[in-house]
Amino acid sequence: MSIAYAQTAWEKYAGNPVLEPGPVGEWDDESVMAGCVLLDGDLYHMWYSGFDGEFYRIGHATSEDGITWTKDSKNPALDIGTIGSWDGTSVYIPCVLKIDDVFHMWYDGAQGWTEMVGHATSD
Repeated sequence: MSIAYAQTAWEKYAGNPVLEPGPVGEWDDESVMAGCVLLDGDLYHMWYSGFDGEFYRIGHATSEDGITWTKDSKNPALDIGTIGSWDGTSVYIPCVLKIDDVFHMWYDGAQGWTEMVGHATSD
């Protein structure tokens, strides 16, 4: 039997943060958090939670080096559901895998303080 140990010695990048909130008035102008990064070929993809002071939504950004990120002009990548739905006040904390040619995202959705996990796909 082999024992796998988690990485325990991390060195913070001197240029942090690598992703910052958007400009005033944007959907992620208050904060960004919970980034999930996936390397697909030569391009890094990050899905992250953005907050505008009222709602959390999920954004997408890309990078060639994992340090300098460009936010997608079509953000938010995943928006809240209709008011009153299970994800009507927040979608956040994405986790993404690419299976064959399809990206699968699992994410937290909330209606008020009640949270559940949802699934979404994208080509």
